[in-house]
Amino acid sequence: MVERRKAYKFSALKKAKVLELLAQGMRRYKAMEAVGLNGGLFSYACAADPEFAAQVDLAEMMADQDVEDALREGALNGNVTAEIFWLCNRRPDRWQHVQRRAQQPGDTPETPLYIAPVESDGSEWDHLSPSQLGAEFETALNEYRRLYTSGEFSPN
Repeated sequence: MVERRKAYKFSALKKAKVLELLAQGMRRYKAMEAVGLNGGLFSYACAADPEFAAQVDLAEMMADQDVEDALREGALNGNVTAEIFWLCNRRPDRWQHVQRRAQQPGDTPETPLYIAPVESDGSEWDHLSPSQLGAEFETALNEYRRLYTSGEFSPN
């Protein structure tokens, strides 16, 4: 006798629970397993239900917001790595991560970094050397921090 496989049932209740778990930061495969379904069915469920796929995107964006907020706060509070990451990813047209030299044996993981405009766009900053640009950036960032922490400025 051949045993028939039970058809998976991805009910509206299970979809809602998966979306809730995704919004809390759980990964897709684990969220499916948490509602009693094979995690491998996730792609199939999204392809079969475009509305669910759109809701998944929204739920995952909600989960990312806390991390994005923490990254932004870190950048505003002087975390240089967060500042670099923020600029390179939010303004790739103007900023990029360029290493000055190749990693050498015995180096620490903190390779010296140089952040520079990607290419000239005819702006007022084009005439500045990288060190002058860095100094201007540092001055502007410190002024922003001062305004932000004093309450004189609040982001949109």
